[in-house]
Amino acid sequence: MDEIEEKHKKFIYPVVRVVSVSRSEGRGGSGIVVYSEPEAKDSEKYESYVVTNHHVIGNLIQIADTWSPIAGK
Repeated sequence: MDEIEEKHKKFIYPVVRVVSVSRSEGRGGSGIVVYSEPEAKDSEKYESYVVTNHHVIGNLIQIADTWSPIAGK
């Protein structure tokens, strides 16, 4: 593999388009793949983690203050 191909794989492949869609609005931006591996050996499904900015997914984050009787908090 030549140097340009190697740099392309290192710097371009990990960059992805991130689109979040909610009932009220859709947002988009870019993200960087920090991990992507098959879920299990010989699986066609992948588990992937992407780092992006808050403004891209902020409308999808939900925080709930609930009581757990099992945890006691």
